Amino acid sequence: MRCMKDVLIRLEQPEDAQPLDALLKASFPGHFEARLVRTLRQSSRLYLGMVAQQAAGLLAFLLFTPVRCPARPKARLLGLGPVAVTPAARGQGLGTRLLRAGLSAARDTGAEAVFVQGDSGFYDDFGFVPAATLGLETLWHPPGSELLIKPLQGTAPRDLGASV
Repeated sequence: MRCMKDVLIRLEQPEDAQPLDALLKASFPGHFEARLVRTLRQSSRLYLGMVAQQAAGLLAFLLFTPVRCPARPKARLLGLGPVAVTPAARGQGLGTRLLRAGLSAARDTGAEAVFVQGDSGFYDDFGFVPAATLGLETLWHPPGSELLIKPLQGTAPRDLGASV
């Protein structure tokens, strides 16, 4: 894995909208993720977006949005996704750097935990554990992924009910 130099990791800014749309379209087939982020931004439900940038432009992006938990409506929970790295920048540790910075920023907001629907083989390096170990599940079950949770304030939140 090569390390990318001169990369700035920062909060997403309004002027990033168009380059971010292009990054998401280049990173995911079908453009669902680009439409999702545009919709979240327009509805002001964008919670925390972060980008990795070099002089040539945006290289990576991740997004945290609020997660509602019926059993604890005031719980401060976040969902992670999408996470995108341009094809040319993949395999260089950029996604890892961005995710570590994003989790730190999410912790600084006071969020209790982050959920992600993904590959536990990748996300366990960041402290995510299967949400099922806490008795949590989701109605959405894409193939090859599971609901994972990362506590941000020491211990996993309790009393979340059975579904998020």
